[in-house]
Amino acid sequence: MKERTVQPVGFTRRQFLELAGIGAGALAAGAILGRKDIDPTFKIDFDQYDEFLSFNECTQLAERMDKLYDKLPEHKASTTKEDLIEWAVEMIPMFEYEGIVSQAKWPAKDGVGFILFRDGDSHNHVAGRSDCANYAGLNLRFANEHSAWYEDEDAPFTLLHELAHIQQGQYVCATANRDLVENSAQIAALEVASALVNQGNKEMLTPLVSELRGMAISAAYASAMRTGQTTQFIDFRSKLSPGAFADARFAKSQRRWSSNPIELMTILDRYNFTPLTMITNAIRNNGGEIEGLAFPPVYAEKGNYFNLEAGRPIKLNDLSYFLSHAEELVEEVANHG
Repeated sequence: MKERTVQPVGFTRRQFLELAGIGAGALAAGAILGRKDIDPTFKIDFDQYDEFLSFNECTQLAERMDKLYDKLPEHKASTTKEDLIEWAVEMIPMFEYEGIVSQAKWPAKDGVGFILFRDGDSHNHVAGRSDCANYAGLNLRFANEHSAWYEDEDAPFTLLHELAHIQQGQYVCATANRDLVENSAQIAALEVASALVNQGNKEMLTPLVSELRGMAISAAYASAMRTGQTTQFIDFRSKLSPGAFADARFAKSQRRWSSNPIELMTILDRYNFTPLTMITNAIRNNGGEIEGLAFPPVYAEKGNYFNLEAGRPIKLNDLSYFLSHAEELVEEVANHG
Protein backbone atom coordinates (compact mmCIF):
# COMPACT_ATOMS: atom_id res chain seq x y z
CA MET A 1 0.00 0.00 0.00
CA LYS A 2 1.48 3.34 -1.03
CA GLU A 3 0.28 6.74 0.05
CA ARG A 4 1.00 10.36 -0.55
CA THR A 5 1.77 12.08 2.72
CA VAL A 6 0.78 15.64 3.51
CA GLN A 7 3.22 16.28 6.32
CA PRO A 8 5.73 17.64 7.11
CA VAL A 9 6.25 20.34 4.50
CA GLY A 10 4.77 18.35 1.80
CA PHE A 11 4.32 17.94 -1.82
CA THR A 12 2.20 20.78 -2.91
CA ARG A 13 1.32 24.34 -2.14
CA ARG A 14 -1.36 23.50 0.42
CA GLN A 15 0.49 20.58 1.89
CA PHE A 16 3.68 22.50 2.43
CA LEU A 17 2.21 25.92 2.92
CA GLU A 18 -0.41 25.09 5.47
CA LEU A 19 1.57 22.56 7.47
CA ALA A 20 4.93 24.27 7.29
CA GLY A 21 3.31 27.64 7.70
CA ILE A 22 3.87 29.21 4.31
CA GLY A 23 1.07 31.06 2.61
CA ALA A 24 0.62 32.12 -0.98
CA GLY A 25 2.56 35.37 -0.77
CA ALA A 26 5.11 36.43 -3.35
CA LEU A 27 8.85 36.77 -2.90
CA ALA A 28 10.46 40.10 -3.45
CA ALA A 29 13.41 38.28 -4.97
CA GLY A 30 13.64 36.82 -8.46
CA ALA A 31 16.14 39.17 -10.04
CA ILE A 32 18.24 36.17 -10.94
CA LEU A 33 15.81 35.41 -13.78
CA GLY A 34 17.31 38.30 -15.71
CA ARG A 35 20.88 37.04 -15.60
CA LYS A 36 22.59 35.67 -18.68
CA ASP A 37 24.35 32.75 -17.01
CA ILE A 38 21.28 30.93 -15.76
CA ASP A 39 20.31 27.46 -16.91
CA PRO A 40 18.01 27.73 -19.96
CA THR A 41 15.57 25.11 -18.67
CA PHE A 42 15.39 25.67 -14.92
CA LYS A 43 16.16 29.43 -15.16
CA ILE A 44 18.41 29.34 -12.10
CA ASP A 45 22.13 29.64 -11.51
CA PHE A 46 23.49 26.18 -10.65
CA ASP A 47 26.69 25.76 -8.69
CA GLN A 48 29.52 23.44 -9.69
CA TYR A 49 28.38 20.48 -7.58
CA ASP A 50 25.80 18.42 -9.43
CA GLU A 51 25.26 15.40 -7.22
CA PHE A 52 22.82 17.16 -4.89
CA LEU A 53 20.85 20.36 -5.06
CA SER A 54 22.12 23.12 -2.81
CA PHE A 55 20.01 25.31 -0.55
CA ASN A 56 20.65 28.24 -2.88
CA GLU A 57 19.54 26.25 -5.95
CA CYS A 58 16.35 25.10 -4.22
CA THR A 59 15.43 28.60 -3.09
CA GLN A 60 16.03 29.98 -6.58
CA LEU A 61 13.68 27.40 -8.07
CA ALA A 62 11.13 28.07 -5.34
CA GLU A 63 11.29 31.79 -6.09
CA ARG A 64 10.72 31.16 -9.76
CA MET A 65 7.74 28.88 -9.17
CA ASP A 66 6.32 31.26 -6.56
CA LYS A 67 6.44 34.13 -9.04
CA LEU A 68 4.65 31.99 -11.63
CA TYR A 69 2.08 30.83 -9.10
CA ASP A 70 1.21 34.36 -8.08
CA LYS A 71 0.38 35.25 -11.69
CA LEU A 72 -2.19 32.49 -11.99
CA PRO A 73 -5.85 33.13 -11.19
CA GLU A 74 -7.20 31.56 -8.02
CA HIS A 75 -8.26 28.02 -8.79
CA LYS A 76 -10.57 25.65 -6.96
CA ALA A 77 -10.57 22.03 -8.08
CA SER A 78 -14.04 20.53 -8.17
CA THR A 79 -13.71 17.34 -6.16
CA THR A 80 -16.71 15.12 -6.61
CA LYS A 81 -16.24 11.42 -7.25
CA GLU A 82 -17.31 12.05 -10.83
CA ASP A 83 -14.50 14.60 -11.16
CA LEU A 84 -11.95 12.05 -9.96
CA ILE A 85 -13.19 9.46 -12.44
CA GLU A 86 -13.04 11.96 -15.28
CA TRP A 87 -9.52 12.97 -14.28
CA ALA A 88 -8.47 9.31 -14.16
CA VAL A 89 -9.85 8.76 -17.67
CA GLU A 90 -7.81 11.73 -18.87
CA MET A 91 -4.63 10.76 -17.03
CA ILE A 92 -4.17 6.99 -17.14
CA PRO A 93 -3.54 6.51 -20.89
CA MET A 94 -0.85 9.21 -20.72
CA PHE A 95 1.47 6.93 -18.74
CA GLU A 96 1.55 4.64 -21.77
CA TYR A 97 1.65 7.46 -24.32
CA GLU A 98 4.63 9.09 -22.58
CA GLY A 99 6.58 5.81 -22.50
CA ILE A 100 6.50 5.34 -18.75
CA VAL A 101 4.85 1.92 -19.05
CA SER A 102 4.30 -0.31 -22.07
CA GLN A 103 0.57 -0.64 -21.36
CA ALA A 104 -1.54 1.60 -19.14
CA LYS A 105 -3.10 -0.10 -16.13
CA TRP A 106 -6.55 0.71 -14.80
CA PRO A 107 -7.80 0.30 -11.23
CA ALA A 108 -10.76 -1.93 -10.48
CA LYS A 109 -14.31 -0.73 -11.12
CA ASP A 110 -15.15 1.90 -8.51
CA GLY A 111 -11.45 1.97 -7.63
CA VAL A 112 -11.16 5.75 -7.91
CA GLY A 113 -12.77 7.83 -5.19
CA PHE A 114 -12.39 9.11 -1.64
CA ILE A 115 -11.14 7.45 1.52
CA LEU A 116 -12.32 8.26 5.03
CA PHE A 117 -9.31 8.13 7.33
CA ARG A 118 -10.58 7.63 10.85
CA ASP A 119 -7.31 7.98 12.76
CA GLY A 120 -5.83 11.38 13.50
CA ASP A 121 -2.47 10.93 11.80
CA SER A 122 -3.90 9.72 8.49
CA HIS A 123 -6.68 12.32 8.61
CA ASN A 124 -4.08 15.08 8.87
CA HIS A 125 -1.10 13.67 7.03
CA VAL A 126 -2.26 11.40 4.20
CA ALA A 127 -3.48 13.09 1.04
CA GLY A 128 -3.97 9.94 -1.04
CA ARG A 129 -3.48 6.20 -0.98
CA SER A 130 -3.24 3.31 -3.45
CA ASP A 131 -2.67 -0.43 -3.23
CA CYS A 132 -0.78 -0.26 -6.56
CA ALA A 133 -3.42 -2.34 -8.33
CA ASN A 134 -7.08 -1.90 -7.44
CA TYR A 135 -7.70 1.57 -6.10
CA ALA A 136 -6.37 5.13 -6.05
CA GLY A 137 -8.14 7.33 -3.55
CA LEU A 138 -7.95 10.80 -2.04
CA ASN A 139 -8.52 11.83 1.53
CA LEU A 140 -12.22 12.61 1.97
CA ARG A 141 -11.26 16.04 3.30
CA PHE A 142 -10.84 17.16 -0.32
CA ALA A 143 -14.60 16.69 -0.78
CA ASN A 144 -15.73 17.98 2.63
CA GLU A 145 -16.96 21.55 2.26
CA HIS A 146 -16.23 22.20 5.95
CA SER A 147 -12.57 21.24 5.61
CA ALA A 148 -9.61 23.51 4.91
CA TRP A 149 -8.71 21.00 2.20
CA TYR A 150 -12.04 21.38 0.37
CA GLU A 151 -11.62 21.64 -3.42
CA ASP A 152 -7.92 22.22 -2.95
CA GLU A 153 -6.23 23.05 -6.21
CA ASP A 154 -3.66 20.29 -5.69
CA ALA A 155 -6.19 17.44 -5.63
CA PRO A 156 -5.68 16.54 -9.32
CA PHE A 157 -1.94 16.11 -8.86
CA THR A 158 -2.43 14.01 -5.75
CA LEU A 159 -4.68 11.69 -7.76
CA LEU A 160 -2.09 11.61 -10.55
CA HIS A 161 0.59 10.50 -8.07
CA GLU A 162 -1.65 7.68 -6.83
CA LEU A 163 -2.41 6.60 -10.39
CA ALA A 164 1.34 6.39 -10.98
CA HIS A 165 1.41 3.75 -8.23
CA ILE A 166 -1.23 1.80 -10.16
CA GLN A 167 1.14 1.81 -13.16
CA GLN A 168 3.96 0.46 -10.99
CA GLY A 169 1.88 -2.54 -9.96
CA GLN A 170 1.91 -4.52 -6.75
CA TYR A 171 5.07 -6.49 -7.49
CA VAL A 172 7.19 -3.38 -8.06
CA CYS A 173 5.62 -1.59 -5.10
CA ALA A 174 6.31 -4.58 -2.85
CA THR A 175 9.85 -5.40 -3.95
CA ALA A 176 11.49 -2.13 -4.95
CA ASN A 177 13.04 0.22 -2.43
CA ARG A 178 10.29 2.33 -0.82
CA ASP A 179 12.11 5.59 -1.45
CA LEU A 180 12.60 4.74 -5.13
CA VAL A 181 8.93 3.76 -5.48
CA GLU A 182 7.86 7.20 -4.26
CA ASN A 183 10.60 9.06 -6.16
CA SER A 184 9.50 7.29 -9.34
CA ALA A 185 5.78 7.93 -8.87
CA GLN A 186 6.44 11.62 -8.28
CA ILE A 187 8.67 11.97 -11.36
CA ALA A 188 6.20 10.10 -13.58
CA ALA A 189 3.34 12.26 -12.31
CA LEU A 190 5.29 15.42 -13.13
CA GLU A 191 5.98 14.20 -16.66
CA VAL A 192 2.33 13.29 -17.26
CA ALA A 193 1.09 16.57 -15.76
CA SER A 194 3.48 18.45 -18.03
CA ALA A 195 2.30 16.44 -21.04
CA LEU A 196 -1.32 17.34 -20.28
CA VAL A 197 -0.45 21.03 -19.94
CA ASN A 198 1.57 20.95 -23.16
CA GLN A 199 -1.45 19.47 -24.92
CA GLY A 200 -3.49 22.48 -23.83
CA ASN A 201 -5.00 21.32 -20.53
CA LYS A 202 -5.05 24.67 -18.73
CA GLU A 203 -6.85 23.18 -15.74
CA MET A 204 -3.71 21.19 -14.91
CA LEU A 205 -1.42 24.23 -15.02
CA THR A 206 -2.03 25.50 -11.49
CA PRO A 207 -1.63 22.05 -9.85
CA LEU A 208 1.64 21.54 -11.76
CA VAL A 209 3.12 24.93 -10.86
CA SER A 210 1.95 24.53 -7.28
CA GLU A 211 3.53 21.07 -7.07
CA LEU A 212 6.89 22.25 -8.36
CA ARG A 213 6.74 25.23 -6.01
CA GLY A 214 6.02 23.05 -2.99
CA MET A 215 8.69 20.56 -3.95
CA ALA A 216 11.33 23.27 -4.30
CA ILE A 217 10.45 24.79 -0.91
CA SER A 218 10.47 21.38 0.76
CA ALA A 219 13.79 20.53 -0.91
CA ALA A 220 15.19 23.81 0.42
CA TYR A 221 14.11 22.77 3.90
CA ALA A 222 15.87 19.41 3.53
CA SER A 223 19.03 21.05 2.25
CA ALA A 224 18.96 23.60 5.07
CA MET A 225 18.65 20.84 7.68
CA ARG A 226 21.69 19.08 6.23
CA THR A 227 23.91 22.14 6.00
CA GLY A 228 22.94 23.94 9.19
CA GLN A 229 21.01 26.65 7.35
CA THR A 230 17.69 26.20 9.13
CA THR A 231 17.76 29.81 10.32
CA GLN A 232 18.16 30.94 6.72
CA PHE A 233 15.28 28.72 5.69
CA ILE A 234 13.02 30.19 8.38
CA ASP A 235 13.91 33.65 7.12
CA PHE A 236 13.20 32.50 3.56
CA ARG A 237 9.82 31.15 4.66
CA SER A 238 8.90 34.37 6.41
CA LYS A 239 9.71 36.42 3.31
CA LEU A 240 7.59 34.10 1.21
CA SER A 241 4.53 34.75 3.33
CA PRO A 242 4.56 36.91 6.42
CA GLY A 243 1.59 36.97 8.76
CA ALA A 244 0.14 35.53 11.95
CA PHE A 245 -1.54 32.51 10.36
CA ALA A 246 1.60 31.63 8.40
CA ASP A 247 3.64 31.83 11.59
CA ALA A 248 1.07 29.72 13.45
CA ARG A 249 1.13 26.98 10.82
CA PHE A 250 4.91 26.83 10.76
CA ALA A 251 5.13 26.77 14.54
CA LYS A 252 2.61 23.91 14.64
CA SER A 253 4.65 21.98 12.10
CA GLN A 254 7.84 22.51 14.10
CA ARG A 255 6.13 21.19 17.23
CA ARG A 256 4.89 18.14 15.34
CA TRP A 257 8.31 17.15 14.04
CA SER A 258 10.61 18.32 16.83
CA SER A 259 10.68 14.85 18.35
CA ASN A 260 11.27 13.01 15.08
CA PRO A 261 13.68 14.89 12.79
CA ILE A 262 14.73 11.64 11.07
CA GLU A 263 11.20 10.98 9.85
CA LEU A 264 10.96 14.60 8.77
CA MET A 265 14.11 14.29 6.68
CA THR A 266 12.94 10.98 5.19
CA ILE A 267 9.72 12.54 3.95
CA LEU A 268 11.43 15.68 2.67
CA ASP A 269 13.89 13.56 0.73
CA ARG A 270 11.47 10.92 -0.52
CA TYR A 271 8.96 13.20 -2.20
CA ASN A 272 10.86 16.40 -2.84
CA PHE A 273 14.63 16.68 -2.55
CA THR A 274 15.58 13.38 -4.21
CA PRO A 275 13.14 13.48 -7.16
CA LEU A 276 14.09 17.10 -7.88
CA THR A 277 17.78 16.17 -7.81
CA MET A 278 17.13 13.22 -10.15
CA ILE A 279 15.17 15.47 -12.53
CA THR A 280 17.77 18.24 -12.65
CA ASN A 281 20.62 15.79 -13.23
CA ALA A 282 18.73 13.97 -15.98
CA ILE A 283 17.75 17.13 -17.85
CA ARG A 284 21.06 18.95 -17.43
CA ASN A 285 23.48 16.05 -17.81
CA ASN A 286 21.73 13.19 -19.61
CA GLY A 287 19.66 14.69 -22.41
CA GLY A 288 16.49 14.49 -20.34
CA GLU A 289 16.68 10.72 -19.91
CA ILE A 290 16.18 9.31 -16.46
CA GLU A 291 17.09 5.70 -15.73
CA GLY A 292 16.34 3.14 -13.06
CA LEU A 293 12.85 4.23 -12.04
CA ALA A 294 10.63 1.74 -10.24
CA PHE A 295 8.26 0.74 -13.03
CA PRO A 296 7.66 -2.70 -14.56
CA PRO A 297 10.24 -3.92 -17.08
CA VAL A 298 9.35 -3.80 -20.75
CA TYR A 299 9.07 -6.83 -22.96
CA ALA A 300 10.45 -6.01 -26.41
CA GLU A 301 10.32 -8.24 -29.48
CA LYS A 302 13.77 -9.38 -30.59
CA GLY A 303 13.46 -11.35 -33.80
CA ASN A 304 11.31 -14.36 -32.97
CA TYR A 305 11.42 -14.01 -29.21
CA PHE A 306 10.68 -11.46 -26.53
CA ASN A 307 13.44 -10.01 -24.45
CA LEU A 308 13.02 -8.46 -21.02
CA GLU A 309 14.29 -4.88 -21.05
CA ALA A 310 14.52 -3.80 -17.44
CA GLY A 311 15.16 -0.20 -16.53
CA ARG A 312 14.26 1.35 -19.85
CA PRO A 313 15.15 5.07 -19.68
CA ILE A 314 12.24 7.48 -19.57
CA LYS A 315 12.56 10.70 -21.50
CA LEU A 316 11.40 13.76 -19.60
CA ASN A 317 10.54 15.63 -22.78
CA ASP A 318 7.36 17.29 -21.59
CA LEU A 319 8.67 18.29 -18.20
CA SER A 320 11.76 19.78 -19.87
CA TYR A 321 9.61 21.72 -22.31
CA PHE A 322 7.32 22.98 -19.57
CA LEU A 323 10.21 24.14 -17.41
CA SER A 324 11.72 25.94 -20.39
CA HIS A 325 8.47 27.69 -21.35
CA ALA A 326 6.57 28.01 -18.07
CA GLU A 327 6.61 31.81 -18.10
CA GLU A 328 4.95 32.00 -21.52
CA LEU A 329 2.35 29.38 -20.65
CA VAL A 330 1.47 31.04 -17.35
CA GLU A 331 1.36 34.47 -18.97
CA GLU A 332 -1.15 33.29 -21.55
CA VAL A 333 -3.44 31.80 -18.92
CA ALA A 334 -3.07 34.84 -16.67
CA ASN A 335 -3.94 37.26 -19.47
CA HIS A 336 -6.47 35.29 -21.50
CA GLY A 337 -7.75 32.50 -19.25
